[in-house]
Amino acid sequence: MPTLNVPQAKFLALPHKFCGFVAGFGSGKTWVGCSGLAQHAWEWPRINAGYFAPTYAQIRDIFYPTMEEVA
Repeated sequence: MPTLNVPQAKFLALPHKFCGFVAGFGSGKTWVGCSGLAQHAWEWPRINAGYFAPTYAQIRDIFYPTMEEVA
C-alpha cells in the first residue's frame, strides 16, 4: 500500500478550510484527496464531506478503488 510522500503530508497538514492539490499526472492527487477524506471522517464523523469529479465514470473508475486502498 502506498504511503503519503512529503508534499502530500504537508498538504494534509495545512490549517486552511479550502485547499487545492495541483500536481502532474501520477503525483498522487487522488491518493491525497482520499486520505484527506478519510482523515476528515475519522476526526469529524458526523460532518459530511464531498468528492467531486467531472463525470460519474471518473468517480467509479478512479476514486472508488483508491478510497478502498486508503481506507
